[in-house]
Amino acid sequence: MIYGLTSFAFRITTGRLCDIKRVNPIYVFQVGMLTSGVAVMLFGVPSTYAPLAVISALYGIGDGTSLTSGNLLLLTTVEPKKRASAFGLANMLISVSIATGAPLSGFIADQAGSYVLAFYITGFNGCSIYVFSIYLIMYKTGNKPGGSKTYTRERRK
Repeated sequence: MIYGLTSFAFRITTGRLCDIKRVNPIYVFQVGMLTSGVAVMLFGVPSTYAPLAVISALYGIGDGTSLTSGNLLLLTTVEPKKRASAFGLANMLISVSIATGAPLSGFIADQAGSYVLAFYITGFNGCSIYVFSIYLIMYKTGNKPGGSKTYTRERRK
């Protein structure tokens, strides 16, 4: 319930935040992915309810932030004629990871004797998306500070 409420609240908050002209949705997406990844890694740590509730809220924040800003980026970086195909491809790729994630985590837990390693590996994957997106931005901008050229406000009209 905590995860659902925070994810819901941050989906709305992120949408409003990305409406601000000075806010670049790429960076909002990165923060959301990093938050999700760190939260998933922390799921293996708590042994009582209170820390688990805090981590669930943190995961909801990251999830709501990354999903909303990711959809916005998909809408604004793909040509209008190709948006339906882009959404289909993105959802197909996400569904593959969702379908394989649980069995793979179960296998890792069976081999390790605990789910802690599975949480670490899954969280690391989320954090690696953050690192990979930084590399893409640096590559696209020629390592210049001051923002990304991959996302322009003109496309958001």
